Amino acid sequence: RQLVDRLVALYDQGIRYTDHWIGELVAGLEARGLSGSTVVVVTADHGEELGDHGGLEHTRTFYEEVMRIPLVIVVPDLGTDRVVSTQVGLVDLFPTLLDVLAVPYDGPVQGISLRPALEGEPLPEREMVGEGSQVAGLRALRTPSHKYIAGIQVEEVYRFSNGPVRVHRADRPPNDSFLPGFRVFAHLFRRLHECFVHRIRRHV
Repeated sequence: RQLVDRLVALYDQGIRYTDHWIGELVAGLEARGLSGSTVVVVTADHGEELGDHGGLEHTRTFYEEVMRIPLVIVVPDLGTDRVVSTQVGLVDLFPTLLDVLAVPYDGPVQGISLRPALEGEPLPEREMVGEGSQVAGLRALRTPSHKYIAGIQVEEVYRFSNGPVRVHRADRPPNDSFLPGFRVFAHLFRRLHECFVHRIRRHV
């Protein structure tokens, strides 16, 4: 427990350090008269697991503390102080910046522009995919109401209701690669697979 407490303290220190220098950056833009012509984006590539599910660091799970990250977008003349609860992803940053900066581009994109949200309009509800884990075969599908985590040896399903609540977990015996009924939520597994196949076909 002492190790976790120490890591949490270091993580908090890193957040305070980052917050300070973001403030310095914004103050510098204002002092130079550039804040009215500069788009500012603050985000992260991942969260951090600090003992929440018995693990540390990142790249090994798709729990909420790893998948959920900050995303702050400030675009001059597009409104301020709006909080968006609709699920978005880092894949949306590229098309959003192209849109708000009026940069012409006709190539492939994976996400959507978040400009409507910046202007106070609703965004469509979408599924998001978690990938890039160092654990072979581990992926996740996050819908507005559920999260499905699929690994070679395990599957988990969480329902979002005042915080994630696990409603299912199944472990595959190590010597049984064809366990009947292992994928209790087989429809979610198929949907996760479809998402990856669709993305590959669109962007190859």
